[in-house]
Amino acid sequence: MDAYRILDDALRTCVDDIKRRHVQAGQKATGKTMNALEVRMRQEGAAIIGEIWGFDYTGAWETGSRPARRKGTDEERRAMVRNLKEWATVRGLTVGMTDKQAENLAKYLAWYIKRYGSKLWREGGRRDIITPAIEATQRVLEERLGVFFEMELSNQFFNQT
Repeated sequence: MDAYRILDDALRTCVDDIKRRHVQAGQKATGKTMNALEVRMRQEGAAIIGEIWGFDYTGAWETGSRPARRKGTDEERRAMVRNLKEWATVRGLTVGMTDKQAENLAKYLAWYIKRYGSKLWREGGRRDIITPAIEATQRVLEERLGVFFEMELSNQFFNQT
């Protein structure tokens, strides 16, 4: 197996582990943030670059959302309200509400989070979704790539004669 495949496999396993932990933590609502996680691989000369991409706020699964330091653009505020409305609907918090009431609930939640931070943030966050998956991936890569490069060096040394 080459270094590219080793890195690609490790990152895909990491993403799967993060998704599994997110679901086990009971955080999954719509699945949009979870489904946005993806592995991107590229080679630039001799360098192999592997990245895990997702939404900017994916880290909030562990840290929560802290109070906002800035007001945000109109579109950012509308997007937050839309997302919170969808989240509240999926969680069953809007049962029996009119669309306007659900919208008002989402606006209130957006205001509250921007003012005080999310409950997870206020409680100090957690380290059981992303952190252990990243740490496990680091250990796997250290082991697999170490063995790979050791074999490559040995092969190059003995095949140079």
